[in-house]
Amino acid sequence: MADETPSRAEPFDAQMRMAAQRTFVAYIRTGLGTMSLGFVIARFHVFLWKNELGEGLPDSAPRLPMWIGLALAVFGVAINVIATIHHFRLMRRADRGEPFRHGEWTPDLFIGAGMVALGLAIVIDLFISR
Repeated sequence: MADETPSRAEPFDAQMRMAAQRTFVAYIRTGLGTMSLGFVIARFHVFLWKNELGEGLPDSAPRLPMWIGLALAVFGVAINVIATIHHFRLMRRADRGEPFRHGEWTPDLFIGAGMVALGLAIVIDLFISR
C-alpha cells in the first residue's frame, strides 16, 4: 500500500516568489508601524507633561510610557531585521532550486508574542495611570 500523504515540499514558482515578496513587504509595514507607534507613545507622553508643567519632565513623572514607546520602537526594528533575514534565506533557497517547505519557521510567532507582551504593558500602564 502506497503512502498517500502529500509531499510538503513544492517547487518555487513565480507565484510563490511574488507571495514571498508580498509577505516581506507586509512584515516591513508592520515593523514601521510598530516603530511609529512607539515614537508617538514616547513623544506624546513628554508633550503632555511639558504642556502641563511648562517645562521638561520632572523626576516624579511616570516613566513607563517612555519605556513602552522605546520598547515598541526597538521591537519594530527587530521585526524588520528578522523579516529581512527570513526573506533573504527563503529567496536564496529558491535560487538554489530547493523546494518550498510549508512547515518552516516564520517571524509570525515572534511578532505575535511581542505584540501581545507590549499590548499587555500598555493596558497595565493605562490601569496604573488612572
